[in-house]
Amino acid sequence: MNTFQEILDVSKQTASVNVPVSVIAGSADQVEKEAALREAILPLVPTARFKTIEGVGHLTPLEGPNEVVNAIADFLAEEKLSDNGRATK
Repeated sequence: MNTFQEILDVSKQTASVNVPVSVIAGSADQVEKEAALREAILPLVPTARFKTIEGVGHLTPLEGPNEVVNAIADFLAEEKLSDNGRATK
């Protein structure tokens, strides 16, 4: 029988991630701090890009909606994503 934590562990599935990944974190997030996210995600998805939004906490989209939209738009523009979600670079 799997524990709840084992059920939530997706680390084995990350090897199959073959699309660009963006992680947006708030600099004031006390729940999931940027350093902890980097430590947890980068070994599994080394190409993930991190964007820290200054002055916002755990509810980043609510606390800094414009900044989140801009971060996503910048990421998509940098990746030049096609309509099917695959990078066109």
